Amino acid sequence: MGVSAADGCMGSRPSGREKSVTNSRTVLVVDDCAETRRALKELLEGQGYTVLAASNGRQALEAARAIPVVAVLVEALLPDMDGYELCRRIKTHDGSAAKVVVYTDDVDAVDAVKARAVRADDLVGRTGDMAHLQASVRRLLAGPAPAES
Repeated sequence: MGVSAADGCMGSRPSGREKSVTNSRTVLVVDDCAETRRALKELLEGQGYTVLAASNGRQALEAARAIPVVAVLVEALLPDMDGYELCRRIKTHDGSAAKVVVYTDDVDAVDAVKARAVRADDLVGRTGDMAHLQASVRRLLAGPAPAES
């Protein structure tokens, strides 16, 4: 199954028609928790972003290679590779210009060093409402979200 505008989920193989569902404000959310993906998707879509979702690093890399995204929000702890490794791969190997925000429950000095080492654009602590992640995306994209049509 590929990425679709209806569910925003990333499957194992892109179908080739995904680019038609993207725009210049497409954000990829990467988290192994379905509830977190759903909450971030709803929050960002409510602000006019197109949101794609992946549950692990492999799916996220496939999505980032197949579909141009302007930002990636990635949980630091993923089942197949950590968010820092995913950030490193996106930033160094894929030539992507996407802004990468790594988020974790508790940000400490070790997380900050890891984030800088992989050139993450932001590192934020996750709280219950997740509005800080939305604010980070808006700040990194340097402009207001598009108006709803």
